Amino acid sequence: MTEKFLVDTNVIIHFPSVVQIMENVHIHLRTVEELDYLKESENPELAYRARKGAKIIEHYLNKIIIEKNDYKQKKVDDTLLFCAKKKKFTLITNDLTLRLKATFNGVKTVPYTNGDKTIYTGIERHSISQEVLNPEEYKHLYQNQFLVFENEDEVIVHTDGTETFSSPSQFIKKGKELVPIKDHIINNAFYHKITARNVEQKCLIHALFDNDIKIYSVSGSFGTGKSMLTINYAFQQLERGKIDKIIYVPNNAFTANSREIGALPGDLLEKEIIHMGSLVDIVGYDEIERRINEGTLELMPISLARGRNIENAIILVNEAQNLTEEHIKLLIGRVAEGTKIIFDGDIHQIDRPVFRNSNGLKLLSKIKNSEFADLFCSIRLRTVERSRTAQVSYYLDQID
Repeated sequence: MTEKFLVDTNVIIHFPSVVQIMENVHIHLRTVEELDYLKESENPELAYRARKGAKIIEHYLNKIIIEKNDYKQKKVDDTLLFCAKKKKFTLITNDLTLRLKATFNGVKTVPYTNGDKTIYTGIERHSISQEVLNPEEYKHLYQNQFLVFENEDEVIVHTDGTETFSSPSQFIKKGKELVPIKDHIINNAFYHKITARNVEQKCLIHALFDNDIKIYSVSGSFGTGKSMLTINYAFQQLERGKIDKIIYVPNNAFTANSREIGALPGDLLEKEIIHMGSLVDIVGYDEIERRINEGTLELMPISLARGRNIENAIILVNEAQNLTEEHIKLLIGRVAEGTKIIFDGDIHQIDRPVFRNSNGLKLLSKIKNSEFADLFCSIRLRTVERSRTAQVSYYLDQID
């Protein structure tokens, strides 16, 4: 018997492509009515997603089946639950409470995450014993994905106390070829010499110096070097005349469950400096102010990004986990000739629920499957290099 699926409203809102990807999809009329109600929400993001969900349903009406019997239930969730039980549907929902109620009532449920439960790291690892560069063997790699060969007989102990295997060789997929990566050095007025401390950092630095790549997703936990490497690279390119300016997009949210600071007096820098921790730590307040005054550094909060046309620059997007899908598309749409955009963030440090439901960093990874894959590179850093003390925070995050 073919399994049939009834889709909850929250899935339509956050993953509308479910009706496109899955077969035997049923949607209840009450769900459509709920979308109609939500499109008037005072939350603009929610209103937009409700409208988008309705449009997707309309576009795929020939593929889905609309259930109309409301079974005289007052709540939408109860209607879906009753419908699923009566018709033996599997209920697709990410609502934990509804899933529990379904379990109590003998209704099968499944969550939905676009079918992609694995974080794309940008790196594929193989044992050194497999080091045979047959392009056919590695044709599954995405453009600008790295191939790392590891020596399992040689262990490296990192600053944070973790251990990894040594990596005698690394390659990047370019077209149909595997190209060896180089040991680049970052240096500028602030740091005389920055070299990679681990193989992921080596891959990132190589990618930063690749002029064919224009969009970067640099992820990893705190202390892995995301901001350190990307900010210093940008200032090196500025000092060498490779770009005209750096555009810095500050953090878009306060830390979760912390006290927000009220409206601050002063100009844009004075208002935004509290959201620029990484840049201040590396460059210093006085240098930031000087470069803003001379026009080589510009602050661009996400609220001021619309309508911009940014040429010959590097756009540094700090704490990008606090951006929605729409924010990400808005920022990429500002990129003109000669400009790169670097998104730096950690999906595990999201500070508001809206960014969990509609996360821009997750959207970015889909570029790897598109015709624009040659413009995109994603690297996930995994080793905390800040200090062994900083690693305690990572340890506490992993234990119960």
